[in-house]
Amino acid sequence: MRLLFLSMLTLLSMIFVAIILAEVIGSTRPNTSAATLSVLFTNPNGSPCEKPCFLGVRLGKMTVDEGAQQIISHPYIRNTLKLSRDEIVQSSSNRFMIGNDSTSVDFDGDSNQIIHVINFSSIDPAFTLGSLLAYFGIPRNIEINGFSVHPHKIDLFDIFLTYPDQGFQIFLIYHPDRSMQISDQTANLTIFDSENVPNVASISKCDPPYCQRWQGLKSMRAYSTGFPPF
Repeated sequence: MRLLFLSMLTLLSMIFVAIILAEVIGSTRPNTSAATLSVLFTNPNGSPCEKPCFLGVRLGKMTVDEGAQQIISHPYIRNTLKLSRDEIVQSSSNRFMIGNDSTSVDFDGDSNQIIHVINFSSIDPAFTLGSLLAYFGIPRNIEINGFSVHPHKIDLFDIFLTYPDQGFQIFLIYHPDRSMQISDQTANLTIFDSENVPNVASISKCDPPYCQRWQGLKSMRAYSTGFPPF
């Protein structure tokens, strides 16, 4: 009987510890995501950068060369993502790209080498759809582009969630039969300073069926009403 009692006490203790750990981990994940996302809008010295910006790169103000120096020197790039000059894929007066299999940052310059758009991708769980919605709030629009491999059939949807007032958009890819989930990994974040954003007709205008106001986590079939049958 004593052995049975001790076994039950041990089991209950293990369950109690597991519950405590689950609560601790669960409570820290949102803060971890928020901390990671907030870092994206800081200078290399840790101070907030003047928006629109990304890791200290000021869009519409800095040249490609100046932006590259900010990216390379930022602690998030060097210490967290472990990216160094060895991971620079392309570097010129008009284009810069650094990355590996899990993350990348790239931007181009205009005729004066000024940066207007920055693309960032990462498989970090901080960049799931749910984490981004929790941090940035709901988007104004959802832009939908059908992608076809087979004739007369939409195989995939490119989805762009736009935040005109904050100067960025979230890019995701969905099968036509999928529904949005908070656990969905984003394909790309785009930060911009102008109306001319890649892959989106207009960051502020919204004309159905290719653009609709945000209506929550719905299915692709619900959002793509008006598209050709698929």
